[in-house]
Amino acid sequence: MMMFGLFPKVKAPAQPKIKVLALSFHADWCENSLALVSSFSHLKNRFDGQAVLFVRLDYTNKTTMHQANLLAEALGINELTSQFGYDTGFILLMDYESRKPIARLTPKASFNNMVGAIAQGLFPKIKEKDPSKEVTPA
Repeated sequence: MMMFGLFPKVKAPAQPKIKVLALSFHADWCENSLALVSSFSHLKNRFDGQAVLFVRLDYTNKTTMHQANLLAEALGINELTSQFGYDTGFILLMDYESRKPIARLTPKASFNNMVGAIAQGLFPKIKEKDPSKEVTPA
């Protein structure tokens, strides 16, 4: 005997809207790429549950290049990624909605600076109000 309706439907948890796209331009033969592997992994852990999508575009060989290009096309960023050619060894932070770059992170940046750049993309500072244009209640 089947009993329907005994258990409430469980809704999947709401997924956060993506605000920042963090693209690692990687190649196994690139020293800067290798230097960023650990930072990229730590950033993913640091922003777990936040509205940041971490994507590794791997340009190590023809196969991974092809996959990276397909992924860029699927994300709608192939025009942007083509601007860099096959330059590797950096993380590009982008505003997901506008697809505009926020920052380019290299191994020279400290981990705290990388965290700050992502946080700035997640929570842009609100422009201060011009006091001459404030409306005061009567």
